[in-house]
Amino acid sequence: MRFATPLLLGATLSGCPDLLGAGDEPTKIGELFLTDPGDETSGQDIIDRLVQGIDNARSSIAVALYDLDLPEVSGALADAFDRGVDVRIVGEGDNEDAEGFVDLESAGVPVVYREGSSGIMHHKVIVLDESLVWTGSMNLTDSGARLNDNDALLLHSPELAQAYGTELDQMYAGEFGVWKEPLADAESRHVALMTAPADDTMGALIAAIDGAEVSVQFLVFSFTRADIAEALVRAHDRGVDVVGVVDASQAASRWSQDDWLVEQGVEVHIDGNHENIGFLGGKLHHKLLLVDAGTPEAVAFTGSSNWSSSAAERNDENLLRVADPALVDAYESHFWSRVDQALAAEEP
Repeated sequence: MRFATPLLLGATLSGCPDLLGAGDEPTKIGELFLTDPGDETSGQDIIDRLVQGIDNARSSIAVALYDLDLPEVSGALADAFDRGVDVRIVGEGDNEDAEGFVDLESAGVPVVYREGSSGIMHHKVIVLDESLVWTGSMNLTDSGARLNDNDALLLHSPELAQAYGTELDQMYAGEFGVWKEPLADAESRHVALMTAPADDTMGALIAAIDGAEVSVQFLVFSFTRADIAEALVRAHDRGVDVVGVVDASQAASRWSQDDWLVEQGVEVHIDGNHENIGFLGGKLHHKLLLVDAGTPEAVAFTGSSNWSSSAAERNDENLLRVADPALVDAYESHFWSRVDQALAAEEP
């Protein structure tokens, strides 16, 4: 399933300064985008909408990106800087030579990098005018948009924007990894934010799985945490319907939990992305957990955080919890499309 245009969860963002607090229906949280590898237009809707948001920014843009090679985005950020918007950017030192970062520095935009080998700055976050937040699993790269399975959210929430902004401010000041302070009040209606390593992101995932009553579904790039795998088996053993898809390249690792889960009777598939776009293929790059989809208690987790110890203990990461049935329904439709793709790839 592909949303050629963004799925609007309740209302459009423009002209809705109180979007998260409007009305009684928990559906008005923003816009969801999904890539569609194999389609030459995959990810273009995400890029266009993000550029539109950057072009509309009037006061400030705070950015934390693991990688950047989309000229439309780096160009829009440079243009915003030129027109007087306060643009501050944090990047990952391993990708300092990425085309987008080089272009921004050439344009005079200040960029701070996380250096060293103890962890990486893995966020994919842009905060616009302290009110809009763009986040999700998608790196702002050509492969992230065109080749990989990814999701992105554009949310209107001054509360979340402030929380993300505090995280980005700490990194911009040179405080990364374990040196950061935990965020305070990082929650808005239906949406809560955790950041690693200050918060127990893996514990939050385990608690959600342990609380599942009907179903648990996941799309995960790197899955090496045994404690999360054990929680999935506990859910399976008590009768919860547990199904997942993991990335083919990561599943080849000796530390990947997919084989053990299958041995315990859990339904886990290897993604079929590479079948769509040729020999080199793409990645299933989601970090997505769905709990009790289709019920009033439905919840989704997404963000930058893989299910790994590096993500939990060393990297700069974010984990977004969204308790919104409409968004979980949309994610679930996408989930089953990835299962269908995986099953097709498994056929002899």
